[in-house]
Amino acid sequence: MKQKGNFKAVGEAEVAGGVSNFEDRRTKFYNKLCLSPEEVSESMGLCIDTIYRMLKAGILPSIRVRNRYIVPVSALEDKLNELVGKEVAV
Repeated sequence: MKQKGNFKAVGEAEVAGGVSNFEDRRTKFYNKLCLSPEEVSESMGLCIDTIYRMLKAGILPSIRVRNRYIVPVSALEDKLNELVGKEVAV
């Protein structure tokens, strides 16, 4: 691959080896029992600040462990199914 500046050009073969489609992303996160807010942010495609506001407001389910939030995957899926079609103000 030819490099331009500090960036490496990415070929199709390299993309295929990474997380490139929805099923791969889903498998990456949903083989876990709990997710970090960062993982929730990445999997939902929302800003991390929005995720933290949703956690603090109780919109998204979480468990507080000292100063960290962890989000149980099964509770997150249930809550998202409940919120489908509704508008959420954060």
